Amino acid sequence: MAKKAEDPNQKQSFPRELLDQSPSERLAYFKSYTVAHPFLQRANKEIWDALQEPGGALMIFIVGPTGVGKTTLWEHIHQRLTEAAQARMLQDPDHMACQCDSDGKVLCTI
Repeated sequence: MAKKAEDPNQKQSFPRELLDQSPSERLAYFKSYTVAHPFLQRANKEIWDALQEPGGALMIFIVGPTGVGKTTLWEHIHQRLTEAAQARMLQDPDHMACQCDSDGKVLCTI
């Protein structure tokens, strides 16, 4: 489970007990740690807005260099879409949620 810094402006420190852990456990901790970078927050908002009000767009591309957070951003958006679909399905049993195949191709939309 990824750990997240609550406030990007607040100086964060790692748990001191981590120093007693093995190198592989320390590495795993920092690999799973994510920080809400302002550019990712803006991209998240822009993608979410585009999904809510597509304005004729058929595709949304998430592009960038390796390691900048494209997958993390997509996972967050996917989680929000799933939560929104679940809430809507509780209100409307005929609503069909978004489903993707193993390649990420959308089979049906929210």
